Amino acid sequence: MLPAPATLQAGREGLSRLLAKKTLPDVVVCNSDTLAQGVLAEAASCGIKVPADIAVMGFGDLSTVAHVYPSLSTVRVDGARIGTETANVLLARFKAGGEVTKPGVRIYTGFTLVERQST
Repeated sequence: MLPAPATLQAGREGLSRLLAKKTLPDVVVCNSDTLAQGVLAEAASCGIKVPADIAVMGFGDLSTVAHVYPSLSTVRVDGARIGTETANVLLARFKAGGEVTKPGVRIYTGFTLVERQST
């Protein structure tokens, strides 16, 4: 677990901390592609082969991750749909006078696993 923000340096430090535990995990799953790219960089600098020694998974499908080496497997979400659905829920709440009648709203917007070389 790493504190925000999700940076390349944080990804490098995160893998470094894992390596200090002397047990290499099978996979590192990151909550952002930026963190995952940092993990890839640290793995390369330590001579760790991805995915032979460790698999790395990102989140977000940034335009750069198909072009790093190895290309990063990731989870793609529909950001525009998430934004639209959020705006619709907020607008409905404003029209209702701002009263919260439910503790929360859950809307499934789907996702796609994008398999590339890092897994």
